[in-house]
Amino acid sequence: MPPKRKAAEEPADTPAAQPSPVDPKPKQAKKGPGSRIIARLEAMSEEERLAMIAEGDRLMAAADAFRPGSLPTQHKQDVHLRYYRAYICSSHRLKPDASDADIDALAWPVDHEKLCNQLKGFLVFIFANVNCRGLPSRVVYSTVSECRESMRFWVLRECKNLSDSDYKMLKDGMMETMRLLRNK
Repeated sequence: MPPKRKAAEEPADTPAAQPSPVDPKPKQAKKGPGSRIIARLEAMSEEERLAMIAEGDRLMAAADAFRPGSLPTQHKQDVHLRYYRAYICSSHRLKPDASDADIDALAWPVDHEKLCNQLKGFLVFIFANVNCRGLPSRVVYSTVSECRESMRFWVLRECKNLSDSDYKMLKDGMMETMRLLRNK
């Protein structure tokens, strides 16, 4: 085995023994997909920026109208909304020529307790009208459950100022009605 070299034998002025000088240049950022996006944004003209913002606004407006459910689900939701609007017109004795704005003002009141009572009444109305066909109770309950789910969708879509606690109250109120109907 060869003898180990002692550290004292190395001259102090060799490059390995001296500390390396600090590099005065700052390190450049790593190049990646993010840096290309930033470079593209920085290179855009004012016209291109305005066009990009307008396209973003157009896509956001389209996203507001987007409904993620399948087509059969959307069809059920639309049918249940028509039933609910007809129920509102009937229960408030609106004229047949009432405008959509008038119906919507009554269908989606700001007072969420009133909305909860209307939705509960609507579920009872659906139950009574489906039940009169002599169907088995599980089919009737299933139909009313689908209607409840559709109304939950429409409540979230139409009531923009709905807090979490108000939504919970509506959901619990509709569930309470469902339990009552199941025991009938």
